[in-house]
Amino acid sequence: MNPMLAYFYTGLLLTVLAGAWFLLGWLSSVIGGWGKLAAKYRFNGTFDGAFFPTRSAVLGMTRYTNCLTMGANRKGLYLNVFVWMRLNHPPLFIPWSEMTGTVQDSWLTKILVLQFKNAPKVSVELPMNTALELKKAAQNPEAFPEITAV
Repeated sequence: MNPMLAYFYTGLLLTVLAGAWFLLGWLSSVIGGWGKLAAKYRFNGTFDGAFFPTRSAVLGMTRYTNCLTMGANRKGLYLNVFVWMRLNHPPLFIPWSEMTGTVQDSWLTKILVLQFKNAPKVSVELPMNTALELKKAAQNPEAFPEITAV
């Protein structure tokens, strides 16, 4: 094979892979609602609170499995994705007063479904064990008042 042709195909493959990565990052943000949350709750500072890495959640129609870092403090909830997924996924900080939750039965467990005042069409589903950890770390009665057991 001609070496120039091999370089061309390698460059083409890398371009296609990079394009797919950008497209999937953008698409998951749009479909899940991360972009809508970021429009209202984007966080540019340094989060001061308890961190819980490799957590899972469902935002809209997008499942984030073991790729979220969540955090909680007295003021609110922190959400962030792994570095390689940050395209169109900036860190979020949502004050406790900006969200309401509903405890629902899921397939084998209970989940907490969150709704947001400034993004009412976006929902976040948290596994109950994660919600309990966040509530305990927040040390604030406004944090997930729908959950009665800690």
